[in-house]
Amino acid sequence: MQTRVAQGARADEFSRLHRLFLEHYGIAVSLTWIVAALAATQAPWLRNIRGLIDPAGRPESTLSFLFSLPALMTLSWLLVACCGDVIRRSQVLRSQALEFGIAGAVAFGVVCLALHRAVSVLLLAW
Repeated sequence: MQTRVAQGARADEFSRLHRLFLEHYGIAVSLTWIVAALAATQAPWLRNIRGLIDPAGRPESTLSFLFSLPALMTLSWLLVACCGDVIRRSQVLRSQALEFGIAGAVAFGVVCLALHRAVSVLLLAW
């Protein structure tokens, strides 16, 4: 009887953490799209915008420089939203809160990279 209660509590904890993660990650994805779109209106449209920002970097067009990370984040957000049961069954760590914390830290890092790219283009344009 206690194992069913413990499993139910773990499932309820997963549902709560999953819902919170989806909500906050969705807000972050929307923010990166908005900032990237704003930067795109001000950006010089070149085949190699990275050459203006960092001459030693590899060539990258303005379109891929601004929108590759927001597109990747949107895809990952959709996968997390659609595949919650798969994520629930593939628990790696003992603590679900720790797993969601690590996922949040990785997502935060990608959001920071996407925003850094957009801000560097905005600074280049001004």
